[in-house]
Amino acid sequence: MQQRQVLVLGIGVLAAAALYLFEPIYGYIVLILTAVTIMGMMIMQDSQGLPDVTCNLRDDAKAVVVINRGNAPITGGHVALVPLNIEFDLPALAPDERFEYPLTEMIVEAKAVVHYSFSDGRSLSGSFPLSALGEGEEDLLRPTFPLFSWK
Repeated sequence: MQQRQVLVLGIGVLAAAALYLFEPIYGYIVLILTAVTIMGMMIMQDSQGLPDVTCNLRDDAKAVVVINRGNAPITGGHVALVPLNIEFDLPALAPDERFEYPLTEMIVEAKAVVHYSFSDGRSLSGSFPLSALGEGEEDLLRPTFPLFSWK
């Protein structure tokens, strides 16, 4: 646990013990609020510094758009469009930055395989279906940022 989490836990337990002496229900309430605060701090710690790269087609299907939707920059990457045999490298992308790779002709359907690396040297990869005719690739139930090592 980080120092802040230990501090919040200690203050919460002391406050819960003090209130328990006066009225037990208040002590339990403070204990529950302390646990919720600690869980929130752990979620914040888990979601800090993670890039989230997505790949889509532009509306006219003449470009591939790569967006870093995470909260950390990527240092570079590589994209391969399967089965079109098109490959290109990504520049460093800051959070909420996008990169468009123009294509010579429209794509009807393909798959983009993206490999990228964090600023600390770790690397990730992902696969994204690209379709000009199908419905969007956006999953509405997917978390905004990866939680608890969700991939």
